[in-house]
This record gives sequence, structure tokens and C-alpha cells, in this order.
Amino acid sequence: MKRLTKYRIMPTQGPLSTSRSGLTLFMSTYLSTSPWIDEDYLVPIPWRPVSLPPKLKIAIMWSDDIVTPHPPVTRALRIVEKALREKGVELVEWRPEGHDEAWNITQALYYEDGGRRVEGLIKEGGEEMLPLTKWLIKDNENVRYRTVEEIWDVSFPYSVPLSFFLLLFSSLFLFLNIGGVCIDDGVHSSKLDATPID
Repeated sequence: MKRLTKYRIMPTQGPLSTSRSGLTLFMSTYLSTSPWIDEDYLVPIPWRPVSLPPKLKIAIMWSDDIVTPHPPVTRALRIVEKALREKGVELVEWRPEGHDEAWNITQALYYEDGGRRVEGLIKEGGEEMLPLTKWLIKDNENVRYRTVEEIWDVSFPYSVPLSFFLLLFSSLFLFLNIGGVCIDDGVHSSKLDATPID
């Protein structure tokens, strides 16, 4: 596997599973191969079983104030919210803070070359750029070709929101023994186990 040091935002695999048991199977199988032997940026930590606390605490973000979920998504979240409350799960509302700034930085770091690589691949495949891709790359003031020095300038602020969000999670005790469980708003990745809580 190629080193991923050229990425400011590390790519990840996902979605990994729809259940905790599936996630355990996936991660224990993957980590049993000791991937850190070939990938020197990985920390050699074997998979460990997770013990859930007696009472789960889950945050729901109804909107990130950038993209508002469609009504069917919000309705589905309301159904899940009701089911979780009936199971005794403590729910808190996740208020988006700093998302605008984080999104601006993220866009800049996704396309440090101004989207040239993406455009090249699209042309190589004989395809046309779809409207949403065009909007993200061509019609976006945060996306442009950057010099190394400009990339450094953008990369430093990237670490600030990461620390901010870690403190924010910790203040809600969402990392207590369970590694941060969240119900998503339908825009970003979800980590909620789909199996019933018994």
C-alpha cells in the first residue's frame, strides 16, 4: 500500500458495518494482520472489546446549519429519538459550532491542486463533470491551486477545529467508555448501531 503522507486529511474506509458485531468482526480481522508492519503511520494497537456503560449518552444533530436534512431524514431521526428514549438512552442535542470554518478549511485541503487531478480523471474517462462536482470544485472560492506555502497556511488552522471538537465532545461526556456515539443528520457518516438495545 502506498504511504498516505501526501494527504492533509487522511482518507478512511467506510461505512465499515451496520452493527457492533459486524464492526468487531471487520476490525479484529483487519488488525489481526498487523497492518502497522507495512504501514508505518499506524499505531500498533490490537482490537479491544468495548464495554458499554450502563446508560448510553447519544447526541443528535438535527442540522449542521450548512445542509438541512430532507423531511424524511428528519422524520426518521424523530422515530429513532423516540425509540431510544423509550429504551432509557440519554439524549442531548448537538449544536453545530465552528462548522462553517471547519468546512471551508476542509474544502481547501481536499483539493489543494484546485481540483486538477479530479478534472484529469474525468476527462481521461471521457466523461463530463456533474453539476454537484462542478459546484464543489469550479464554483468554490475555497478551491484553487495552492503553493506549498499556502498549503502550510491552510493546514495549521485545520488542527484547531480538531482540538475544539474533541473538547466539545469531552464536555458532553460522549467519549466516556464508548468512543463517541452519534446519530447523524443524514449528511455525514453515522456510527449508531442498528441493532436493538436490550
